[in-house]
Amino acid sequence: MRIKTYRGLDLIYVPRSNQILPSNEESISFSKYGLKKVTLPYDFEFLKQQSQEHISYLILGCTQECNMRCSYCVHNGAYPGIRSHSSKQMAYETGIAAITWLHRHSEKSTHVIIGFYGGEPLLEFEKIQRWCAFAEKKFANQNLSFSISTNGILLNTNVVTWAQKHRNVHFNITMNGTEEIHDQRRRLFNGEKTYHTVFENIKHLQKTYAKKYDEKVLVFANYADFKEKSQLQKWLDNNPSFKSSCYLMPIVFPTERNPTDIANDQHALRHARMQFVDALDQHTELPQLLVQQRDFLKFIHKRPITRSNATIHPGICTPFLSRIFVNSDGNFFLCERTEDFLSLGDVYSGINWNAVKKHLCDDLSSFLNEGLKCHLCPAVRMCRNCGSAFLTQAGVENNPNRLKKLCSQMQSLLSSDLEFYCSVMTQNPKLGNYF
Repeated sequence: MRIKTYRGLDLIYVPRSNQILPSNEESISFSKYGLKKVTLPYDFEFLKQQSQEHISYLILGCTQECNMRCSYCVHNGAYPGIRSHSSKQMAYETGIAAITWLHRHSEKSTHVIIGFYGGEPLLEFEKIQRWCAFAEKKFANQNLSFSISTNGILLNTNVVTWAQKHRNVHFNITMNGTEEIHDQRRRLFNGEKTYHTVFENIKHLQKTYAKKYDEKVLVFANYADFKEKSQLQKWLDNNPSFKSSCYLMPIVFPTERNPTDIANDQHALRHARMQFVDALDQHTELPQLLVQQRDFLKFIHKRPITRSNATIHPGICTPFLSRIFVNSDGNFFLCERTEDFLSLGDVYSGINWNAVKKHLCDDLSSFLNEGLKCHLCPAVRMCRNCGSAFLTQAGVENNPNRLKKLCSQMQSLLSSDLEFYCSVMTQNPKLGNYF
């Protein structure tokens, strides 16, 4: 993969070794050979062994019902193959069985996390309180914490007071930052606007938690393009108390974006990056607008350098050790993103190891090596595509055009990230310490 820095220096990225080299005949010749294969970050026996005692993150899909109807929500009915909102709820007994199963399989986990997901999980607040109380007794001798993913509407005094008494309750709150954008996309099921309710509830959390707020609360501020991201920057400047807990996250829409809009977005991002590089002599930290880019730079900077011909596909999480999701029926899934197409057992019968071997070890490995031919892709060592896309493609959904677009987009993203990274490091190598 050829790289040209903002100041015109020619380099080349070599996926076989993960090196960035001067662009010469030797490096170009060396780079054109792909890897022999893609090696998944696990094997069947490893998964069986680790899942007996090392599971540490369980997410309960406690309801499929939601009090909001966000225009870009993955469960709004516009995404093929993904469930829509429904009135289905997790029975109290199912949650107890899931927590009991987790306890049996987490004896060697140093930190256990139980997450609550929906729909809107706080619609099941009474059950959540009871499940947490049960878990606290069950895991009395282990480090236990809880995480609630919420739209913020039901973060009332009752919920906050309860959470404050349980020192290990964390909130992940989604909003759109600016009032105009938020109320355009995130409304109640009856069409009512929600910005002021969510904003005031978060301010109440800040006041209640005080110094513990940044530790307990993470706000995901969604944006559709770089223009909206710039508006979010202004919003954060006007609400500085949100800066330390706010993570800017791009929206994935169910329909394809206009190519012109995508090109304009990429141009705006590149311009902001170039401005940062031009001013490197005056500062050594990323501006808030580019804070998310720090993760990309760090990811590239800390890449392992090797001359091995095999590689791990980094887009695939290690099953069960990263997290495991239980839906409202009590069925196991790798995560909440795979709920609609790959069940791997249930809380009563345990993990279905025949399904694990077939879908996660045999079929997936074959698909990555023989179907996609990931070993020939220049982005293979630093691919950030979520594994759920590959599992869907290899199994139920079978949409090769969609996956080809994902892979093409990842190559383009990596190319621009490498361009930015190399421009930064050639301008100011000391910035590597910041990563």
